[in-house]
Amino acid sequence: MVQFAKTFVLALACVVASDAEPALEALDALPADDACSANPSREECSASFRQLRGLSVRAEAREHGKRNASEAEEEESEEDEPGVCCFSSEDKNDVCGTCYPSSIATDAQCSRKSQCGACGGSWCRSGCVMGAADPNRKCSTAFETGIAKAGTYCAKGKTSCASCNGEWCQIIASKKAGKDTEDAPQRNEDHGFCCYHADEDNMCAPGICTDIATDATCSTEKNCADCGGTWCAGKKCVIAFADKKNPCGTAYASGVAANDNYCSHSETSCSNCAGAWCYDTDIKFVNQDKDDVGKPGDDDHSSDGGDDEAPEGPSDEFPEDPADADFPDDADGPPASSNDTDGSDTKPSSPADGWSFAPAEPKDD
Repeated sequence: MVQFAKTFVLALACVVASDAEPALEALDALPADDACSANPSREECSASFRQLRGLSVRAEAREHGKRNASEAEEEESEEDEPGVCCFSSEDKNDVCGTCYPSSIATDAQCSRKSQCGACGGSWCRSGCVMGAADPNRKCSTAFETGIAKAGTYCAKGKTSCASCNGEWCQIIASKKAGKDTEDAPQRNEDHGFCCYHADEDNMCAPGICTDIATDATCSTEKNCADCGGTWCAGKKCVIAFADKKNPCGTAYASGVAANDNYCSHSETSCSNCAGAWCYDTDIKFVNQDKDDVGKPGDDDHSSDGGDDEAPEGPSDEFPEDPADADFPDDADGPPASSNDTDGSDTKPSSPADGWSFAPAEPKDD
């Protein structure tokens, strides 16, 4: 009996060797077994066997719990990466980008990532795309860094994705659109760009930046700093300035069109506004003089301001002094109409023309 007890303890120690706590408890029980070999009838001996049986049950329960936890984590991991299983596509080299909607698995088994391959399909991710080569086709031109990571707020669903300015895609195809990617630096240069590196200190100066962000995520002013870049404002439309020969260097503070203004859309629209298309780093501001405002298309203004003065009354330009007009000797009423047949004495048609006229009274003899 004593020999059997020792063998059972050793076997139990091997079974629970992977679990430190039960192993230590089993070793603590060995001295009690030595005491049982001297006096097997002792009450402590029966208690020792009950302790060993309890440890065995606990070890089995813990091992079963670990297996369940591992399976649960695997299932949770699959749930964290949403997607679809595609069986057929137009291009076998781009299954996810050209998957036929009718060939997406709908049954519960094949719709799982772990079973998709066994069903003969290809697993395609679903998720929130925030950065893509073509903003109008985000799902098929997504950048790998522009896809929201699983478990983040933006990746929770369509609503949260939309609040992150992203597009929820049933199938994400990480594929760059070459033409759009090539055009991106020029587009950013005009309307602001995110610069990662430059060989000179003033990286925002024209032609200095050597590494410009081209993806839709980092090429915005809001995200540029988070991507490790420096935001450069690009070009702006100056529509009011002091010197027509140097509009960019003599701009008025109120003479730069806002970003949402039509004049700021492009160089063409700025030209239509008679403005100057200037790099932000080239724009210098001057104090605006109320009497000397330079504006695109304005003629040179005279400094005396005489052209802006309103007439104060009849001047020498009036054709004839009313006192010299021909009136009847005994005329008591108003003079006859001054619109003579020859048209020489023509008065303004109304007081709104800036003139006032009162006929002189005839002199008494």
